[in-house]
Amino acid sequence: MSEFSSKFIDITTWVDSEIDPVRHRQRRATHILLAAIAKIRPPYTLYLKGGLLLGLVHNSTRMTSDIDLTATFPPSDDIDAKIRKILDRALPEVAARLGYAGTVTTVHRISKSPRPNIEELRFPSLSIKIEHISNGRQRDYIQIDISFNEPDIVSVDIIDIGDNIEIYAYSLVDVIAEKYRALLQQSSRRRKGRRQDIYDIDFLLNRFAFDDNKKDIVLEAILAKCRARDIDPDIDSIDNPEVERKAQDLWDSMKLETGSLPEFDDCFKKVRQFYKDLPWDKSVK
Repeated sequence: MSEFSSKFIDITTWVDSEIDPVRHRQRRATHILLAAIAKIRPPYTLYLKGGLLLGLVHNSTRMTSDIDLTATFPPSDDIDAKIRKILDRALPEVAARLGYAGTVTTVHRISKSPRPNIEELRFPSLSIKIEHISNGRQRDYIQIDISFNEPDIVSVDIIDIGDNIEIYAYSLVDVIAEKYRALLQQSSRRRKGRRQDIYDIDFLLNRFAFDDNKKDIVLEAILAKCRARDIDPDIDSIDNPEVERKAQDLWDSMKLETGSLPEFDDCFKKVRQFYKDLPWDKSVK
């Protein structure tokens, strides 16, 4: 990791600003979970990424309720039991500290992938379903996904969410690099498309400027993340028709998440051009 930067997010205001009762309860649960994730560090240091990060930090309209994390600690065959134990101890403590009386937040289910030999896979993961009960009867569920053995993070955002609680998160560079890696990887995988990655990269490119130095760092991160997955990208990799085809798959369905949706062709063109404009002539194989 080469650098750290600090940010403040008024997460209490974020929770209270939601008027829909279901989403309000989900945000309360998310607040509790983020505080618990901060509390179990160390030894379980986790980095926030994905749609929740984009919504909280960058004000993206495509905010998900799922919590996507990268682990810096190694997987083990008993990691599910260890994480369950430490979370179930931390969750009631942080809920009380945050003043969420009348709520009960627990690990509902946790599973490893693969099972049972998580140590044998290069990129294993944990899937955790969290149950959040309000007023003794209202039940909501939040999904947490933890990935292991990811490449080193280029830079880290330390996010202060109030009450002296800090969570670690992917920086802008790492978010963009991982999304390009996911896009390029789809051409060799039999999975549904990555419509959200085009949307998210386009959103970030519209919001932030990238000078030559920042583009150097983005390319280095893309190369590292791709090569860790046995992908050897070059300047023309994004021109693979499968990349565009899978990215466009179910594009219109995102209207349910975002309210309004730009044209796919416009977004893809911008995402493709940024990729092509990276300093490929300076990259070392």
